[in-house]
Amino acid sequence: MKCYNLEEARRKQDKVKALYLRNRGMDQLPPLVFALPQLRHLHLNDNALKTIPPQISSLKQLRTLSLANNQIAVLPQALFELQNLEKLNLSGNRLTEIPAAITGLSSLNTLLLSHNQLEALPKEIQTLGKLKCLEADSNKIRSILGLHHLHSLRRLVLSHNRIRTFPKTLCRLKRLERLDLSYNRLSHLPADIHGLRALHFLFLERNNLKSLPEEVGDLRRLRQLVLNRNKLTQIPRPIWSLPWLAVFEADNNKISALPPQIEDAQRLERLKLSGNGISRLPDQLPTLANLRTLDLSGNELRQLPALPASLKKLSLSGNPLRQVPESVCQLTQLEELSLRDCQLTQLPGRLHQWRHLRKLDIRKNQMETMPPSLFQLRSLRKIHGAGNALSDRKLIRFISKCNSYDVPEAFMEILYEIIKDPHVAIPLTPTPHLLQVLALGVMRDWNYKIRRHLLQERSPVQEIPTSANGASLLLLGQTGFEAAATIEVLQQQGLTVITDANQSADYIVLGRLRKTVALPPLQKEQRFISRLSLTRFLNLALGRKFADHYDERKVQKLQLMLLHREEKNRKLALQLLQSGGVPLPLLTDIFLAWKLQYEPRQTYEQLLLQNCSEEALRTIYTPWGLRSMRPDLIEQSIRYYTAGNELDGDRMRQFLFY
Repeated sequence: MKCYNLEEARRKQDKVKALYLRNRGMDQLPPLVFALPQLRHLHLNDNALKTIPPQISSLKQLRTLSLANNQIAVLPQALFELQNLEKLNLSGNRLTEIPAAITGLSSLNTLLLSHNQLEALPKEIQTLGKLKCLEADSNKIRSILGLHHLHSLRRLVLSHNRIRTFPKTLCRLKRLERLDLSYNRLSHLPADIHGLRALHFLFLERNNLKSLPEEVGDLRRLRQLVLNRNKLTQIPRPIWSLPWLAVFEADNNKISALPPQIEDAQRLERLKLSGNGISRLPDQLPTLANLRTLDLSGNELRQLPALPASLKKLSLSGNPLRQVPESVCQLTQLEELSLRDCQLTQLPGRLHQWRHLRKLDIRKNQMETMPPSLFQLRSLRKIHGAGNALSDRKLIRFISKCNSYDVPEAFMEILYEIIKDPHVAIPLTPTPHLLQVLALGVMRDWNYKIRRHLLQERSPVQEIPTSANGASLLLLGQTGFEAAATIEVLQQQGLTVITDANQSADYIVLGRLRKTVALPPLQKEQRFISRLSLTRFLNLALGRKFADHYDERKVQKLQLMLLHREEKNRKLALQLLQSGGVPLPLLTDIFLAWKLQYEPRQTYEQLLLQNCSEEALRTIYTPWGLRSMRPDLIEQSIRYYTAGNELDGDRMRQFLFY
């Protein structure tokens, strides 16, 4: 059984097979550990152990011992008496040497020595005939002679050391699958490297290699070759014929060209050649049908041939490109594109083919403003360089919201200008376009600003004048007024109500618009009227005085009736308000009843639409729930959403909590 604490292990000493005591702050091993006869796996990582006690030899059944990230400087003789030990992890300690007694660990198949202070591996290590994995990266090792006797070795990691020579004898490891010699001081590779015939992964990053032997092309099972940060001027052509090569990286070398033979690398999925001096690409590049990632940043490319249609990630940063090549525009599968620090003055006008693009980097170019064509990137989730960091985040949120409301591309630029800057000159946008934007759906920030503009800035009047005899009026969208009843009253006042949106009208009462609303033909001097303005006109025409001259006691009674449990009381209150008008203090109670879905809900909504200002309308149709929130969140929401309008936050809190 597995145990994760000493208390549990103490209760079941005879049954414990695995004990995990990671990150417990221990500076010594508790005696209980040596009283577990069945213990096979002991994990003591991330503690403060400085020594391994001699009693460790009593754990005869131990298979795994993990002591990574402690403070151990010396290994005791007792450790090497564990003849059944298969995995030993001593990474992240303070070891300066490994004792010759390591030969006693005859069953060892995994030895991890990374991040210590070793200057050499003991020659006795070659006696560990079952060793399959040896990791000793991030030490001070200078030589790796003698490892060729480890015939079972499959994984050898010696990166971040001081190795200068790749011994020919190492090439005798016929079963080695992974070799990592990155961040060393190698200046050449032996031609005998072809002996590593089982090698799948070869990492040689950050060495001093000026050339590669052509025999690397004989590693027929090689899948990944990493040569970043060397001094290579060319890549041997046989490498491109490796049948299983999927990843090739040679960033920051001195490669000036790629040969046509690159077309032979048909399984290549990732090709990275940044920071070289490449000025021209071979025309055979499109034949790499499996290529998904291509990094050509930091080269001398001024133009590009056709590229593989399968590309999903492409980096061209730091190249002297004055415009985005047509070959890039045609990459319909792109998900990430980097064009940082080029010489671009604009993006192509049509980016619709990049329908899958999620990340775009266009920093440090010569584009002073955000290209409008960015709105075509409907899958975009991250962008760098359209403006400052704040505007980049706003753009991503904007595109996401446009996607959720299915906003046509033609309106996205209009909308973005409206929400980006509170002082934007909305009058430059044609009124029909603004109405179409309003009809896209409930988008409170956009709608609020557009509606305020149409009603207060663009329209020459805000109220229906008493001298409007003979004028025509159109109820546009959801206004809260029933057409039949309203028509009768307005006709008595000498006004003509138009029900057909295709006819022009003198006044338009602007309600909430939906995609299904038929929009009217508009004249140059269109006069928009708010719903609240029409309510005032009707109150005056019908003699509804309660809205402006109300009795406090009657208001209090109506507040109770509007939120009463019995529907008949609510209906009676609504009838009184419909006949006499709605005083301002009752709007909050009407809103609460509507938000809490009291019946008749439609009547509550009609009264809100008729009597609320544009500021309150934005709050009313904000999707915030009262029943599903915690009390503290409800209070925060109330304070936020009632600021700056006629809804009474104190009244809401009193109703909900007292």
